[in-house]
Amino acid sequence: MEPASKRLKPSEPCDEESSDDEPVMPSGPRVRTGAECPYIDTVERTVLDFDFEKLCSVTGFTENCYACLVCGKYYQGRGRNTPAYFHALHEDHHMFIKLSTEQVFCLPDDYEVKDKSLNDIVQLLNPTYSKAQIQKMDTNVKMSRSIEGIDYIPGLIGFNNLKLTDYANAVLQSLCRVKLLRDFFLDPSNYAECRSVLPHRFGDFVRKVWNPKNFRGHVSPHELMQTISVASKKRFAIGKKSDPHEFLAWLLDHLHKALGGTKEAGSSVIHKAFQGQVRISTVVKKTGEHTIQHVNFLFISMEVPPAPLFKDEMEKNLIPQVPLFNMLQKFDGATEAVQFNGDIKRFQITELPPYLVFHYKRFSSNKYFTEKNPTIVNFPVRNLDIQDYTDNIEDGFRYNLIANVFHEGDAELGVFKSHLLNKAANTWYDVEDLHIKETLPQLVSLCASYLQVYERDNTAVPLDDGKFSDEEDMPEVKAD
Repeated sequence: MEPASKRLKPSEPCDEESSDDEPVMPSGPRVRTGAECPYIDTVERTVLDFDFEKLCSVTGFTENCYACLVCGKYYQGRGRNTPAYFHALHEDHHMFIKLSTEQVFCLPDDYEVKDKSLNDIVQLLNPTYSKAQIQKMDTNVKMSRSIEGIDYIPGLIGFNNLKLTDYANAVLQSLCRVKLLRDFFLDPSNYAECRSVLPHRFGDFVRKVWNPKNFRGHVSPHELMQTISVASKKRFAIGKKSDPHEFLAWLLDHLHKALGGTKEAGSSVIHKAFQGQVRISTVVKKTGEHTIQHVNFLFISMEVPPAPLFKDEMEKNLIPQVPLFNMLQKFDGATEAVQFNGDIKRFQITELPPYLVFHYKRFSSNKYFTEKNPTIVNFPVRNLDIQDYTDNIEDGFRYNLIANVFHEGDAELGVFKSHLLNKAANTWYDVEDLHIKETLPQLVSLCASYLQVYERDNTAVPLDDGKFSDEEDMPEVKAD
């Protein structure tokens, strides 16, 4: 009988070298074509899903993991004493793909199968893009079709709600629209040297979202959310409600640090995309001293004030609303903000980022309940001009909205959704987890916006009087 010390224990990972690479029986050539493999037709693409953690369904370990191409389950190893080997014998499932190398093997004969018909599975597992493909992402108007016959737009697909993860889905959808961020993470060589697993999982997720050869018209953020749950010490976990703004702030900060970012401007792609600067002038009440401080920001937070109430045509319903420009007056350099200690501060933006993120503070909480400010913020979808709130910025102050995260329902039971712009077709979509439907740009600003991502417009052309033309008027808010 084999000594106990040499028998594989269920709690131990399979040996990477001896267990995995040792041939189980002499069976001729170690590499065969699809025509030479009698089991290649048993591959079942409809059950394949690589969005989940790559760990063995028997041992729970991630090392040396294979996916069965017949049933879709994950198993370790391919040697005699491995779960994958036993699965091949007991279930008569013979085709496996090694998740770390993308090689396809036939078990228990233990030979590698190389065939072009398997390329779509490799692309599903690890989507890759050429530089030319990345450059054309925002001009591609072609629809893709899943193996189920469902048409979808690459980059604009549904995300599974893993249980109370609507807040994360809305934020991730918005970040996938940021070209600078997207293009960086579509090329794994940009972060191949990162030791942290977070950039790699985020990059995997972005590449799957934009994959034109997905087997389904949606993806699951399960693997990414599991990584985030561990890194955040379960602050953002599956099954736990969280705030989109807090999630965005945490994710950007940890991606920045994981990519080697420092306090220096432009030290990571995160800062290159979102970092701006504001000048804070302070008059200290006690001493009368004047101080000036320059502070970097990744997003601009603004309180949603109680707004004037406007009646609709029927003189019945009252709708609170406030223009975005009223809220931005805080940054005109003249408006004074009195602090709790009596200090007076004035703010003015001195540097603008390529992508401007607004956060509207509309929730307030105490130990008993959470309240939501229902005030609607009126904002332009295109041609947002913020030059009046900047100091000595002569160009690059016009922005177009590309993503809008909003809250629907009451504070406790409501959900977060997103409005996303498809640049290729210049079309807006209303997205809630797996559900995507086209919407009108005029309807985008008629919701309780919470987070917004604006992209700098480098194509704005001034009119003869030096002003810019607004392609869309501010929509009128009406009650149902």
